[in-house]
Parts: sequence; C-alpha cells; structure tokens
Amino acid sequence: MLPHLRQRLINMLASETIAKHEVSFYANQNINVKPEDVRGCIVVVIHTMTPPVSDHVIELFALLQTLHDADLERLYIVFPYMPYVRSDIKDEGRISVMAQWFADTVCHTAPNARVLLFDSHAAHVKHYFRPTADEISTKYLMADYLCQRVLGQKSKEEWALVFADSTANKRYESIVHIMGLQRAYIDKYRPKDGGRPKIVGLVGDVKGKHCLLFDDEVLTAGTSEADGEYLIKNCGALSVPVCAAAHGIFENSETAHSLETRGEKVRIFMESLGQGVIQQFIVGHSVPVNEKLKFTDRITVVPTEKFHAEAISRLILRVSLSELHQPDAVPLYKLH
Repeated sequence: MLPHLRQRLINMLASETIAKHEVSFYANQNINVKPEDVRGCIVVVIHTMTPPVSDHVIELFALLQTLHDADLERLYIVFPYMPYVRSDIKDEGRISVMAQWFADTVCHTAPNARVLLFDSHAAHVKHYFRPTADEISTKYLMADYLCQRVLGQKSKEEWALVFADSTANKRYESIVHIMGLQRAYIDKYRPKDGGRPKIVGLVGDVKGKHCLLFDDEVLTAGTSEADGEYLIKNCGALSVPVCAAAHGIFENSETAHSLETRGEKVRIFMESLGQGVIQQFIVGHSVPVNEKLKFTDRITVVPTEKFHAEAISRLILRVSLSELHQPDAVPLYKLH
C-alpha cells in the first residue's frame, strides 16, 4: 500500500514514513505501547483483524490513547476489516453488541479522529462512530476483476450472479448491470442460537447456469459451500465454480484459538477448502492471508492496496471520497 500512497502524496506533504511503535508487557501482563515521536504530524493508523483479535484490539486502544496525548496535527483511523463488525445487532437476549462498543471506545479514546471503513458487515455500523465514519466499497473493483479474469470471453448467457442472501443482494445490486449477468439471491434466516443460516429458497432462476456466488465475506467457507451445493442440487445450477467476497477471513475456531499450533491448524483447515463444490474463492486483500495461500491454490487475492491508498490520500488531502462510490472510477485504483 505504501508505494501507492507515496505516489499520491509526493510534493504535497513535507515527508511521510511508516512510524513504528514498541509493544512491551509488564510483569503483571499489562500492555505498554510507545510510538515514535509524531508531534505535529498527520497520523494514519491502519488496523485490520488478525488473530489474536482481542489482544490486538487492546494494543490498538493503547496506541490511540498515547496518540491522543501526542499533540498531533490530525488523526485518521482506517479499518480495511473492522474487528467485531459482525456483532452489530442485539438479535437475542443477553448478548453484547461488540461493534457498537468498539466504535464507542474508539471515539472515546480518540475523540478527534476521523474513521474510514471498507465494506463493513452492515451499512449501519458506520453510524456507531461520532462523527459518522466514512465507508467505501471495493465492489466495483471486484466486479471489474470478475469480468476481466473470470468471465473474460465467455458467454454471459451461461452465467448467473447469485448473492448469498438478501442483504448482499441489496448492498451489491449496483454491480449487476456492470457485469451483465442474470441475478438471483438465496433467501435465508439465521436461527436465534447463532448457528449457520438456514436456506429457505432461491429468489430468481439459475437452472442450466454456471453460478458466480457473491458475498461480503468468507469466514470458514462452510456457508458458501452449502450455498453452492444447494444451487446445484435444488436449483438446477450446472456448477458454482467461483465465490467472490470483499473479505477473505478463512479462519475457524481451531485456527483462531490455537496460537501455539496455529501453523498446523491452518494447514489442515486450508487443505479442506479443496473438498467442496467451489473451485475458487476470489477475495479482496483486507486481511493478511499469505500464511494460508501456501496450503491451497483455491484462493485468489484481488490487489486492493491501490484502492486503499487512493482513499487514504483523499482523507489526508481533504478531497471528497464521493468519486470512489462511482463505477467509472475503477481506473483510478486498478492494479494491472
């Protein structure tokens, strides 16, 4: 991301650098965070979700608290993937809405910061921040990649674009006319016990079609694989070769909570991706996945660094982000 950010800021700012911060722990396991001297600087903190998630969140808040006292010129906080974003509503009794808590704590710790989100799990999450966070989506970049690299010269009459649920259908409907494919979405409901969503039916027709499944994220890939099997067995789809998503998390309870044996757990989990109907997962580069790619050839990462850099540079230069919400802006940040 940094080379693309440098290109956009050259001759506009006096200097730029990746400032480091030291992390240490006292004997009582309390964290201590000390950044470099950034007095008078415009500071951009980029934080994404990586295991151990909660430990890194505490590190983030310690860093923000320190920066708040550092006499900065301005502070921006960028979340390519925001921690706890999926815990965004109170849909049953006695559960925490961690997305709201996270946003409240960010605002309390760094009250003068501006926040930028990329493809948050739900549109209302940005309103948890004060002032309201900016949010932009990689959907047009993803659509461009799919048109060029997946569909290519293939007949679009043979394909259907299937959204994983009604929420994805609504959030990403603007890419339908860009891709020129027949559209459908899977109707689901989520049990109150928090289990995997149950499929009710399909809205649309995919009989005799190859399906391109589209969602906001892939976590364990279990739901995506179940969707693919349903489309083939119950809806007459010929195949579901591709699942595309803005975020590719690719974690399960074993990989996320077994840090001492994480490498082996990741290997076992990633090799299991080759056992379903989906041949390729195409995801944005919002979280680190390099450690996982060596165990599977079924993941393709779409470079989104230039998109992130374009948005961040506009924040720094106080240029509107509105242009990035338009499909014809893809050439601004497309990596060839």
